[in-house]
Amino acid sequence: MFNRAIKRFLKNFAANVFGQVMNGIYQILLVPLFLLFWNKQSYGEWLVLFSIPSLLWSLEGGLAGVAANRATVAAGAGHWELANSIFQNVLIIQAIVSGVLIAAAIAIASTLNVTSYLGITELSRSATSSIIVFLIGYMLAGFCLSLFRAAYRASGLEARGLMAHNLWRMVEFGVVALVLVCRGNAVLVAKCILLCVIISALLVYIDVRRTCRRIEFGVTRLSWPQMKSILIDGLPLLSGQAAAAFSLQGYPLIISRALGASSVVTFVTIRTVSRIILLFIQVISLSSAPEVSRSYGRKDWEVYMRFLKIMLGTAICGGVITLCMLTAGGPWIIAMWTAGKVIVSHVPMFLFGLSVALQGIWLVGGIVLVCSNMHHVFNYLYLLVTIGGLFLANEIAPIWGFTAVPATMVMQDALLIAIALVLCESKLGHIRIRNVSCLFTFRFYRRHMETAWRKFTFVRSK
Repeated sequence: MFNRAIKRFLKNFAANVFGQVMNGIYQILLVPLFLLFWNKQSYGEWLVLFSIPSLLWSLEGGLAGVAANRATVAAGAGHWELANSIFQNVLIIQAIVSGVLIAAAIAIASTLNVTSYLGITELSRSATSSIIVFLIGYMLAGFCLSLFRAAYRASGLEARGLMAHNLWRMVEFGVVALVLVCRGNAVLVAKCILLCVIISALLVYIDVRRTCRRIEFGVTRLSWPQMKSILIDGLPLLSGQAAAAFSLQGYPLIISRALGASSVVTFVTIRTVSRIILLFIQVISLSSAPEVSRSYGRKDWEVYMRFLKIMLGTAICGGVITLCMLTAGGPWIIAMWTAGKVIVSHVPMFLFGLSVALQGIWLVGGIVLVCSNMHHVFNYLYLLVTIGGLFLANEIAPIWGFTAVPATMVMQDALLIAIALVLCESKLGHIRIRNVSCLFTFRFYRRHMETAWRKFTFVRSK
């Protein structure tokens, strides 16, 4: 069972690595492209506007996670009727919520003066309203792609779903770069990425119908008990999505109001570098998640624990390397990357690196709890801690300046590690902290490195 799981894991790993490499390249190229063709104020206002629909993503984006995990657990146990019931109920709930969100976005954008509230000066009120509506439509179409990935995962084709997602991002990057080179404005960028994601969703839908034969679309398996069960499990996951969205998009809004839009560019630039590294650390966890759900459905605890140790060991090693690298060379990398337009000191870079190292650890605990359907308390506490961190940053940022934000993030991540450890110990009876405590010792990694070196030497001599 572990050998078959490893084969699927390697396919997922390859697709995840490709996706993260492409995503890293996009982030590296897009920031200087925006700063080359737009001024810093215009780019900062675009980032602020993009953060608003990203916050709304949390209200509904977690449903795809519910469908992916629960359907994969059911498919792993051979219960395809249950898997299809979960998929169809989530599909209907998602359609209803999407309709409500787009109607609310149109009503709010047409009645409220968003430009004055956010301090936007480069864009007119009508252009700002149009961009918000287009971007919310873009997010809602992205929800469909996330749900289709659930169908791929339940069918054992997670790698194919990842590659479909990667191809969409690749085309979207090309479209954005072309619009910027042609001197397009923010309204045109929003229109083009919306059209791109709609076309991608239609093509992926056709591919799902063709390759995932056991996934049934329609309403034949709708049931109120199943929908109620999904909402019970989905609301905590939605809380986790909300917390992630608040953390990603809430801090730029706070910085914009306290320090100005130019400081948002500095924050997003630093966070882009640190999050690119974090996403590469998460490649192992993201690739392992389907196999954790599948082994949990089969009650195969040996495979389950082996994947947990792989995920946690990667997070610890990657976090230490990231902290050292960002502290030593982060300011120089950002200065070279932005052609001197963004200058950062070593203290914020150290705090961002420490935050990334801590996030990598508690995210493993969060993934394990979600894949085991024991995520309820963790996600509610995750949301509560994130909101508390935002309030704290809002109070101290005007006093301490820019450094107050990464300092708040470090305190938030340290608290989440403690919560994840306690909940994994109490909620998952087959996991004990003492079983993975060796991962926090240097002796464990030295032994494995010596073993790997001996194998390498043996193969080379042969």
